[in-house]
Amino acid sequence: MDEHYDTSSSDMFRRRDALNARGSDDRRLRQELDGGTLIKPWRGVYLPAPESSSADAAYLARVLAACEVAEIDKVVSHQSAAALHGLPLLHPDHSRVHFTVNRASGGHRRGQVLHPVRLASDDVVSLDGRAVTSLARTAADIARTGNLVQAVCVFDSALRAGATVDELHDVVARNRGRIGNTVARAALPHANPKSESIAESFSRALIVGFADVPTPVVQHELFTPSGLFVARVDLYWEGDRMVGEVDGRAKYTADLEPGEHPGDRVWDEKRREDAIRDLDETVVRWGWQECMHPERLHALLRRGLERARKRR
Repeated sequence: MDEHYDTSSSDMFRRRDALNARGSDDRRLRQELDGGTLIKPWRGVYLPAPESSSADAAYLARVLAACEVAEIDKVVSHQSAAALHGLPLLHPDHSRVHFTVNRASGGHRRGQVLHPVRLASDDVVSLDGRAVTSLARTAADIARTGNLVQAVCVFDSALRAGATVDELHDVVARNRGRIGNTVARAALPHANPKSESIAESFSRALIVGFADVPTPVVQHELFTPSGLFVARVDLYWEGDRMVGEVDGRAKYTADLEPGEHPGDRVWDEKRREDAIRDLDETVVRWGWQECMHPERLHALLRRGLERARKRR
């Protein structure tokens, strides 16, 4: 996820705290809101404005604020639990804050969704003092609410974050008969913790649906004939000797070292690709736009496979 609040932050405060301890009044609070130094992500709850204005950061602020005023029996779940766990999601729905409650009924209430489900003890963990569904439970719940591609992505994210395959299988099995669990069950065999980004997971999940594109190996290592390491590639079609690389903007801009520039990474990536091509491998690259238009990704991969097979 992008820059976001530390979930253990003590910067959050309630309106009554501002009026009592901070020496503020409603007029001053309004001035700080209008001036952009404060935000009000939930009714009666305030936070200093974040450095990041990303949708992920804004949603996490809403979740934290909603937790501040939530009843003790509410467990943060679904998309909201994913935000607290830091799980990247494909096309997340940030419209509401989700809680699971051990009650007979739930529903939508003033910006919240209450899911009436009895949770097992293993389904709940504590994050900075907040009751939150576990990684496995969170992933399984989200997988039931979307399509197969989204389900594969959230399972990948959960596995990378430390959930185990057995834990995911257990939760999905216990969800038998619940709405959407067929999607979760179909997606689980395709989950792979080796996918290093949501774009890679997105790509792999789409490829599952391409009947004429073989299943690639994830994070495959390439070596020279003498055994020298050349590169680890995102996806690899071993029988066709074709490399698939998923390019995202973050690949060239995230976590830059002091003095390092995006152009340096572009140059390093060019040299890396040249070394891969020297091994007589076919290289195909794509980005988010191709994933958003699966027919483009499909055509790109088919052309790449045709080139690779002509060279054999």
